Amino acid sequence: AAGIPAPEDYDAWLTERISHTPGFVREELMQKPVIPDQNEHPAYGNMKFETPSGRIELRSDWAVNLWGVNPLPTYEPLKDFGEEHLPLRLMTPNIASRIHSQFGNLQVIRSVVEEPAWEISVADARSRGLRSGDMIRVFNSRGEVRGKISVSARVRSGSLVFPNGIWLGEGGGVNRLIVPSETDMGHGAAFHNTRVDIEKLVP
Repeated sequence: AAGIPAPEDYDAWLTERISHTPGFVREELMQKPVIPDQNEHPAYGNMKFETPSGRIELRSDWAVNLWGVNPLPTYEPLKDFGEEHLPLRLMTPNIASRIHSQFGNLQVIRSVVEEPAWEISVADARSRGLRSGDMIRVFNSRGEVRGKISVSARVRSGSLVFPNGIWLGEGGGVNRLIVPSETDMGHGAAFHNTRVDIEKLVP
């Protein structure tokens, strides 16, 4: 807000700002809206699809030939890794301060972002005698990670949340808990069925 001038200088300020953008004239902008160029259109806005028929196809022989999967959309049950007895499902959402593991080394980001913590629901924290700031051990059959817990009303019971991309030296390292398998298409990481348990660490 500090960069916006007083009302009496607004017209001159706006004209000066617009002058740095090629193709825009203030008077023209006052008369009509700006129509986005072709690069702004939504994907397949012209209704032409990159399929053999040029239409939306629910059956994909391409998927069969390339990936060896069912040509039709179908439900595939979650794989059982023998850990259904573990009470918490691990969630690793994105966060606004970085792109996965990128930019975690920047001091400008570290100076404004709180120390990462494992988030747990109020009910799950209460049943385990946990309070925000307690140190915990998160574990399953593949490994363990240690860090601080944060009790949150926005976390669903039965879930444990920790942002992805946090480096090991920052208290991260969730890859130690995840099955090293890929999705059936696209070589993606198949980490949505990771179950863990936690225990409070005594100082």
